Amino acid sequence: RYEKDNLLYIICFMLTMILINLAIIYFLVLPIIWSFFLEFDNTMSQEVFKIKFEGKINEYITLVENLIISFAICSQIPVILIVLINFKLLKFNVLIKARSFMIITCLILGAILSPPDVFSQVILAIPLYFSYEFGIFFAIFKKNSFTTIL
Repeated sequence: RYEKDNLLYIICFMLTMILINLAIIYFLVLPIIWSFFLEFDNTMSQEVFKIKFEGKINEYITLVENLIISFAICSQIPVILIVLINFKLLKFNVLIKARSFMIITCLILGAILSPPDVFSQVILAIPLYFSYEFGIFFAIFKKNSFTTIL
């Protein structure tokens, strides 16, 4: 019974984190990236060299696919942290002390998982780090709620 409740809890939490990250992609990341690309379109200028944005649908779909997959993978960090803490393989003080290393790790993962520009790297690294902090907070909250129940 205990394992069944925990498994249901973990699956619901995983789906919730994926949906939250999909909302972040759709409402925050994609409009920012789209406006960033459209800034390069200056066909109205009277200069010698005109730059015209010629977006292709397959490149846009590939970009959106990569963002969705990257954010979906990164959204599972809190779930992994909670599972490791529940199995007593990881402690809270280790997670809290490793915050500075996690910032660097988030930037490296953002560079690996995002398209090859610094802007996309930072846009992926920020939610990645916040998911790490959310995982710590939620694991502490879950532990405290279980100790009060028991």
